[in-house]
Amino acid sequence: IWIVMDTARRDHVSVYGGERDAMPNLRKFSQEALVFDRAISTAPWTIPSHASMFTGMYSSKHGATYKPGALVAQPLVSGNLTLAEILTAKGYQTGAVVSNYGGLSRINGFAQGFQYYFDSPPFVNRLFWGKLLQSFKVEFLVYKLWVNVVRLASDINETVFGWLDGCTPNQPFFLFINYMEAHNGIAYLPDPYDSMYGFDRERRREVFRDLKPKEVVHFRDNVSMAQHAFWTASVQRKLRYLDVHLGQLFDQLKAMNLFDDTMIIINADHGELFGEHHSFGHQTDLYKELIHIPMLVKYPEAEKTGRSNRLVQTVDIMPEILSYIGLNIPNDVQGQPFKEIDHDIVAEIFEYKYGLKSQRNPKRYNRDLKTIISTVDGDSLKHIWSSTQGSELFNLETDPKELNNIIVERQSQADTMLTRLQRWQNSFSPIQGTDQTSLKDREELEKRLRSLGYIK
Repeated sequence: IWIVMDTARRDHVSVYGGERDAMPNLRKFSQEALVFDRAISTAPWTIPSHASMFTGMYSSKHGATYKPGALVAQPLVSGNLTLAEILTAKGYQTGAVVSNYGGLSRINGFAQGFQYYFDSPPFVNRLFWGKLLQSFKVEFLVYKLWVNVVRLASDINETVFGWLDGCTPNQPFFLFINYMEAHNGIAYLPDPYDSMYGFDRERRREVFRDLKPKEVVHFRDNVSMAQHAFWTASVQRKLRYLDVHLGQLFDQLKAMNLFDDTMIIINADHGELFGEHHSFGHQTDLYKELIHIPMLVKYPEAEKTGRSNRLVQTVDIMPEILSYIGLNIPNDVQGQPFKEIDHDIVAEIFEYKYGLKSQRNPKRYNRDLKTIISTVDGDSLKHIWSSTQGSELFNLETDPKELNNIIVERQSQADTMLTRLQRWQNSFSPIQGTDQTSLKDREELEKRLRSLGYIK
């Protein structure tokens, strides 16, 4: 079972500290799991980060990201071989239940290989979809009418439990679950969660009266402590609600005698900015708040527990699963099983000039970014390369919040890391394929699966 807490910031998840114990069920779960303290996503937004998880490849290779000048992101093309395709070919029952019906829509190619794929939006979104512009819809529906435009964890669990009930006993299964509580799109929660941690939506207008996002992203203003605290309380009350339903999922698995001998992975796809680095949301930068993520893996019978300080990435989860259950890892996969990791730690984001952030500050946001994290001359360094200007270098040991750009005084080390980044980029070619699965694509998929021993 693979669970993604969409957009859950690492420092909001109480397994990693924080001022509130907002996720006690996850903390209890962590006692039977291996907790990764240095887990890195490949991208700061949904489509490329999930594509990396499903394929074990980086954005530059699987191609599910923005292309120059494109209005919408490229889908996960059929030339990619996904974990679900491999497991279905090996006789697993495969299902996915996703709340992020936009990013993870079957239209974007994420249903590849799944026998069951649930990506249905809630009724209110079906009602308004196509009738209102997205930006107006979210602002109007969420903040004015106080309705949810994505499904709550309670709805997701209901579908999950139904799928589990329909599984054939004693036949292995793979279940992917995406929860959206930490993401935008949820305005209200059932009592008592809605007003937890001092959250009061009636104060929203008062708290944000003086906030001018355009001034912030131009470095002419800052987010206040009160505004940041409001955002934090808003998210953590939603994570508390999610945690209750994670607990219910664990209880259901135990009641079905599935919990102990099931591998359960829980991670975020990326994080969120609430004014840090003079930026907002995600799909913007490669700072720690966006790509350093929570990640926990419970192995069957809790055979591996504790905390790991090993640098791992979301591309490594797929090969770790395949290795653990004794299946071959496809040659195209760039990630590695956890104990074998020696690849470069890289994350990417590509220019998207049609986004709201780019409109607020095109000089800042209309660029490609790539980051590499490695040890150079004994220091743990993070180099963020920009295609335009403003490349950065941070010492993660002495500057964990990435506030002090040392690239000028340590240019030689930045150059060393840039050389490694360029060597990494030149080491592979993008996957080719179409955005629709043709007969030829299926024949090629069967050929690849057969060569790997997945089908006969």
